[in-house]
Amino acid sequence: MFCRSIPYKAVVRAAGNLIREASFYLPEGVRKSLEEADPGGEGPGREALELIKKNIEAAGEGKVPLCQDTGLAFFYVRAGSSVVIEGGTLEEALNEATAAMYTSLYLRKSVVESPLRRVNTGRNTPAVIHYEIVEGDELEIRFMAKGGGSENKSRMAMLTPHAGKEDVLRFVLETVQAAGPDPCPPLFLGVGLGGSFDTAPWLAKKALFRRPGERHPDAALADLEEEITHIVNLKSGVGIQGFGQGVTVLDTFIEEAPCHIASFPVAVNINCHSARYAGVVL
Repeated sequence: MFCRSIPYKAVVRAAGNLIREASFYLPEGVRKSLEEADPGGEGPGREALELIKKNIEAAGEGKVPLCQDTGLAFFYVRAGSSVVIEGGTLEEALNEATAAMYTSLYLRKSVVESPLRRVNTGRNTPAVIHYEIVEGDELEIRFMAKGGGSENKSRMAMLTPHAGKEDVLRFVLETVQAAGPDPCPPLFLGVGLGGSFDTAPWLAKKALFRRPGERHPDAALADLEEEITHIVNLKSGVGIQGFGQGVTVLDTFIEEAPCHIASFPVAVNINCHSARYAGVVL
């Protein structure tokens, strides 16, 4: 069987570059979404949006973090079945890159050893890593820095199996309303439908790696993404930075999976306007 060898240090360098890029520069699509966001007229919402834009420019020019909460390190990896990491493991490489970059770039280290024993690991590790094994000889690595403010306001529920679109809309709207200003709106919403108790939240997180405007290939889900954004902006009353003015949600992304006949898992993973992610293919 043919195997493609990728040096361990090449993975460390690639992952490190992703952390640097995501920490200082927002993806172009995210910047564009903020540029085109409706501020809702004159007032505190517009003023807050202008400050958000200035912060983005200052971070890029000064090479300083976009947010003081530099987040947990999340990696989404699609590994070709013929890929072999030479000189170490993939998990070790991603954690080494995280520890090195969060130290050398003076990014805040936000990981504690235990939720009960809150001792900082001092390295922002371990990173959270999700894998998919696919055919081929490529290694795709995506990185996301996810702050606690938005992560803390995410929710998951097990709806009854007869639930439908209106129930999903209601759950997402209630989640955003309960979050209020805490996750720093305007927001990006990742919605996971189906799977199981443990997979629906991952589907919601995975959805947030999509680019603004990138609709789901299933037409019905693509329509639901747009409907969620519209309904939340219309009815939530949250607005930019919680001022009740302008847009609350910039975009919504859905990922779906089969589920048990007696279940309807749904999860909402909230991301703030500073949607920090980057990716590379080796």
